[in-house]
Amino acid sequence: MNGVSGIRRRYVDRTARSLELWREFSDILVDGNTRSLAFYEPHPLVIVSGRGAVVSDADDNTYFDLLNNYTALVHGNAHPALMEAAAAVMGTGTVFPAPHALQARHAAMLRERIAGTEVVRYTNSGTEAAMLAVRVARAATGRDIVAKARFGYHGGFDGLVPNSERIDPGVPRATADLLRVFEFNDSADMKRVCREAGSDLAAIVLEPLLGSGGAVPGTATFMRDARALADELGALLILDEVQTFRLDPAGLQAVLGVTADLTVLGKLIGGGFPVGAVAGPRHLLDALSIRSPQHVNHAGTFNGNLVSMAAGIRAMELLGTGEIARLNSGGEALASATKSALVSSGLPGTVTGFGSMFNLHIGAEVGTVRTGSDATGQDTALMELFHLALLNEGVFAAPRGFFNTSTVLSDEDLATVSGGIRRALAAVAEESQRSSYPTGG
Repeated sequence: MNGVSGIRRRYVDRTARSLELWREFSDILVDGNTRSLAFYEPHPLVIVSGRGAVVSDADDNTYFDLLNNYTALVHGNAHPALMEAAAAVMGTGTVFPAPHALQARHAAMLRERIAGTEVVRYTNSGTEAAMLAVRVARAATGRDIVAKARFGYHGGFDGLVPNSERIDPGVPRATADLLRVFEFNDSADMKRVCREAGSDLAAIVLEPLLGSGGAVPGTATFMRDARALADELGALLILDEVQTFRLDPAGLQAVLGVTADLTVLGKLIGGGFPVGAVAGPRHLLDALSIRSPQHVNHAGTFNGNLVSMAAGIRAMELLGTGEIARLNSGGEALASATKSALVSSGLPGTVTGFGSMFNLHIGAEVGTVRTGSDATGQDTALMELFHLALLNEGVFAAPRGFFNTSTVLSDEDLATVSGGIRRALAAVAEESQRSSYPTGG
């Protein structure tokens, strides 16, 4: 199409106030926001409120929330039970440099759910938890090198963001030298890379399902191979379940038949408030004990703050086996409907995921997205167009095509979302077919 995309023009017309506010915010905030992925062209929505399954923007448009702050809001926005739990504790103080019963209660819930967990240490985010897990692994093994899957995301930690994935001048060369990268779901590549590190390898760090890498689930064989390889080399297996803890009461590692040495957690366990945690056996995490002869110092002003503990306890109470099964069933039904809509649109592509988390990949061939590298083969121009078309249909998802369901979405809501996805894909197909809209990976 010569000129401005019709989908883009419709988006701009219906979000004039968001554009105005975003420009105002950009005077004082980098890109007008507080994290890289919150920006997209031509301008991001300014969200002013969220309630249940719906968020509202500055132009009074409403959207079904299929992003849920990247899986953190498993019970949707401003859930009354979570808000009540947070408010109840705020009147007694929000954080102290001292132990508290809520911290012990929260940790006991994690220990009950996650195999191999005896003790827990809290942080303020998944990023911090990943950092801490690596430090514990290095202390426990006396080694320095860490291996991870290509396009596995473990937060903004220098030591787990290699230049081999993305040119990032913020990562010191000396730090990157201590990292090795292998292809996700490729046991042969993982074995080659880790065995080359040999006796210098402290840990293998994996997500059971690549989150930012395209919602690609790990195979049971690959995960079991990672467990056996860590044991063979005397390294620790660190599993990052920051997002995937919502997929099973014991985390996705239980579904895949493996047990981590250390489990990294965050997002939903804070009930909508900042949180991170490392869970594992006492003999490893006792390295953090002040009484340990080789004490690993760990500070954090807001670690285990009471608001996150209280809301997180309630969030986990509300996310039992039955609710997780219903959550996953809704996600799988919506993913299936998305696959059908993709076929009906005539656009090439595929859908990956597990349970309540899935990702649409326009431009990728069916059955070809098995690694993080495969996911980069999607058509970025058409994905950007689809994201705007989706917003025009009242569905709020990630620009990269990532969706996740929440417990507050009803069957009727999911049917409405499914219709929105179908119409958005049809609009993209129509515009790409009748125009010279540029496409490309």
